[in-house]
Amino acid sequence: MHDPKNGTSFETVVRRAFARLTREDLPRAAESRGWPIRTPAEFEELLLAHLGSSPSDPEPCMVDMVLAVELGEGLLSGQLCCHTMNRRVRCEAAKGDPRRAEALKALLEVLAGKA
Repeated sequence: MHDPKNGTSFETVVRRAFARLTREDLPRAAESRGWPIRTPAEFEELLLAHLGSSPSDPEPCMVDMVLAVELGEGLLSGQLCCHTMNRRVRCEAAKGDPRRAEALKALLEVLAGKA
């Protein structure tokens, strides 16, 4: 797609919107809203990981980029909860971590000792 007004491709428009959201708009809103993440890198990770993609991917696909922009706009408008999104991403990331099982076992032992 092409924006005839300024000669900019659709991909360029989407990537610029993603960069503006993650580098400017979301970090600026984070402090006043008490969000658990604050940095551009954290917002990139949050939005892309929520879609099963990663900022470390050489080029996230355009569909993921469009959806990530939509998620970011949802955060800004208050339609989505940053705390919930962050918790879900962290939970998914921990599933493959062997330390997770050890932590759960330790927690169960502590709880059993208190019962």
